[in-house]
Amino acid sequence: MRRLRTLDAVLLVSLLALWGVCAALHVKQLVAGQLAWVGVYVRAPADADGFPRVSGFWPGASSRTSGALAVGDRVLSVGDSDLRGVGPVGFVARTYAAAADERAARASLTYERAGTTAHTTIDLIPIAFPWHLLLISGGMVAVSALLLTRRPDSRAGRAFFLLAIAHALHWTFFFGGPPVQTYAWTVIFFCASCTRAWQIHGVDLTEMPYEIAQVGAVAKPDAATVHLPFWRLDPAVAGADGAWVPAFRCRRLKILHDLATRFTAKPPVYQAATGERPSARGCFYDAEDAALLARFAAVGRRRAPEAVKAAADDEPGFTGARLIWIPFKREGQSLIDPYSGLALQEALLD
Repeated sequence: MRRLRTLDAVLLVSLLALWGVCAALHVKQLVAGQLAWVGVYVRAPADADGFPRVSGFWPGASSRTSGALAVGDRVLSVGDSDLRGVGPVGFVARTYAAAADERAARASLTYERAGTTAHTTIDLIPIAFPWHLLLISGGMVAVSALLLTRRPDSRAGRAFFLLAIAHALHWTFFFGGPPVQTYAWTVIFFCASCTRAWQIHGVDLTEMPYEIAQVGAVAKPDAATVHLPFWRLDPAVAGADGAWVPAFRCRRLKILHDLATRFTAKPPVYQAATGERPSARGCFYDAEDAALLARFAAVGRRRAPEAVKAAADDEPGFTGARLIWIPFKREGQSLIDPYSGLALQEALLD
């Protein structure tokens, strides 16, 4: 067996150690009952002497998550920490610290509304399937490390290891406890968030072109905006129709079929968004899966038996593929398609 190059050995040891520390903190927070989300959103104060104001709440959260707070309230303190000049990240870090001091998944806040000061308590929102996240990310790390050691000097092996580590760090949550721990998680989370789209085919790792769509009514993403990925497939024959196919997972194939049919029949009109990249849902189907679903949708558009048979004999072919993230608006438990208004139950995407 060939020995690892010095670069690969350094990457293997250092990144495995980093993920190991993060995973241990993930387990520590989970066992302590502190692995949870803060369901209150705030915006930064206008100046260093101001206080953050409530800008929104976790979608679908209960009243215990928001306490007695309302949008526009000034949050003066959380626990024993004064919030003068504190922004959103600092607010979250101090909320976790206050919950750790109480040894419970809740924190006490002091707020001001219309000149009146009051107190309330907010409950944190437990993370769903925390053990599953750790096991999945740990499995990816183990497989990628084994591949790197068995295939030294392999560019594909090194690239897969780096992507697997980035994915594992992205899904290893260890925020909470002292503020410095939350700040460390924030830095690692955003550094591990891949700003490119990749597709794995066999041992080949291919970078895929992508765009974030900006659509009129939802041009400015907010907490109620969810970006869902779609494949835009170019036709193999000039003059033929292309296709738009969902790339995200959904437990009902009919919904994917309906979206593919609607988007292909009337391709979305959008502008490529610029500036800060918003958070987006990851992909589940690759370009080959998208081509199969596009052909399935094409056959379904033919109603007559003869037309269905003809479509099956003359399946559309596709060449280029590009990922487009479309902004859907969250309303209650549904995500609304910005073009047709089709409501998609968000729970079906998990």
